[in-house]
Amino acid sequence: MEAQFTHYQQEEIRSLEKIQTCEIGTQLIFDYVQQENAVFNVATIEEIIRVIFQVEVDQREYLLQIRLAKALSSTKLQP
Repeated sequence: MEAQFTHYQQEEIRSLEKIQTCEIGTQLIFDYVQQENAVFNVATIEEIIRVIFQVEVDQREYLLQIRLAKALSSTKLQP
């Protein structure tokens, strides 16, 4: 049981890192678009941001599942 709890903790950390990576990637795109005076294809930029956002949403959903599983496994560890 304790190994399972540890596994959930590690998965939680990995998921949080993936969410953070998505947030950083999105912010980098926004910063680049604001700083550059180049012509962009807005539809392409929007599509890229949507895809990154969907990955982030999927990871947030997974994080909820992991946190629930971790909470349930921790209650089983208590005497």
